[in-house]
Amino acid sequence: GKPNGAFHDQFESNKGENVLLSIIPRQVKPKNDFGFSENELQKIHEFLDTGQAVIYLFGNPFVLNLIPWQKARAVIVAYQDFTVFQQHAIHHFNGTIKAKGRLPVILKSAIS
Repeated sequence: GKPNGAFHDQFESNKGENVLLSIIPRQVKPKNDFGFSENELQKIHEFLDTGQAVIYLFGNPFVLNLIPWQKARAVIVAYQDFTVFQQHAIHHFNGTIKAKGRLPVILKSAIS
């Protein structure tokens, strides 16, 4: 995804127990895996395999169909990579605001 933005800058040096994944797809539509390379998707899989990843997705929630999101400790979908969305994500991550709501779509990997 995109390598810059307020959220990325804030947590770029996070070296704690958890792995924080800020995912910003290059494309809004699913064509060509939302613009992710095979290598990028593989790296995301590797981080999720640790069982310590927290995902903040700044884009289309259907990106989650490309990755084993169930392995994440938490998944937060912010829908857009606008600065205000990233600032709210920072507040959520720091615990100053709570996320409310449920994903209004059904993901392939969530279907039993």
